[in-house]
Amino acid sequence: MTGAANPHISLRKDGPFYRVQPIPADALPPSIRQSETHIGHLSATMAAKVLSQASGLPIVDYTVKAIGQ
Repeated sequence: MTGAANPHISLRKDGPFYRVQPIPADALPPSIRQSETHIGHLSATMAAKVLSQASGLPIVDYTVKAIGQ
């Protein structure tokens, strides 16, 4: 997967939820390092965007196929 080797903000579908997390986990300071769980794609995308803007890390969205399934 593209971007998997470089630090990034990961957006994934995990069952009925969406997960937003930094990869690797120590790519962000401890104060904002925790993963986030969202019910909807829009809120997860917005959270990933805020983290990306604050950290400068790119977002790698692995949900593109998951949404269409």
